[in-house]
Amino acid sequence: MIIVIRLLSQILSFSLFLFMFSVPTFAQDLIDEVEIEDVWTVNVEKYGDAVDDWVVVASVNGKVTDGDRFRIRTPLSSLENCTMGNTMTTFFTMNIDSEKKKKFIKGKLLPATLNADNIYVKVLFSLPFINGHLAYADIGWNKLENIKEYFHGFDEISLTLKDKKDSEGIIILNSDYFDIPFNKYSTKGLNSALDRARAECERLVNNF
Repeated sequence: MIIVIRLLSQILSFSLFLFMFSVPTFAQDLIDEVEIEDVWTVNVEKYGDAVDDWVVVASVNGKVTDGDRFRIRTPLSSLENCTMGNTMTTFFTMNIDSEKKKKFIKGKLLPATLNADNIYVKVLFSLPFINGHLAYADIGWNKLENIKEYFHGFDEISLTLKDKKDSEGIIILNSDYFDIPFNKYSTKGLNSALDRARAECERLVNNF
């Protein structure tokens, strides 16, 4: 009986050893590149326990306001979505200095220029940060290949918020909300970062 118990114990120990080395270590090996000044890097952001709550983010620092990174976020919800990217950034500002301003600017579509093109960005929300606020700006969704094509030939990306006059004649002066309503970003390593982001997205979707 003792021999049988010892044999079972050895079998269980060996099985546990195999299990430890056969269970995917993807959660421990999530891509998490060290940020490099003016070079695009990639990491995974986890917003819950489920993989489809995670996003792979390719990003680069701002040249005007360093911490306001230009981000392209790829959701891990499906293989098809691994080919898509949600472009967004933040604007650190001291001019959102009241709850009234914070509520007013939330959800607003503001005109902007992205390089030479006129676009609209959506101010999703703003959060207190240090002595000011971080306003999160959504620039839109595109295929990763289209993003590569759009910025092809540019050494730099520029984004500038503009004033807006809405349908009721209310003029939104960006200077009322954003003390620095513009930023610039390098494109160095952008294409390869998007390739790594897509590969990481596909790897995680396929293995979880």
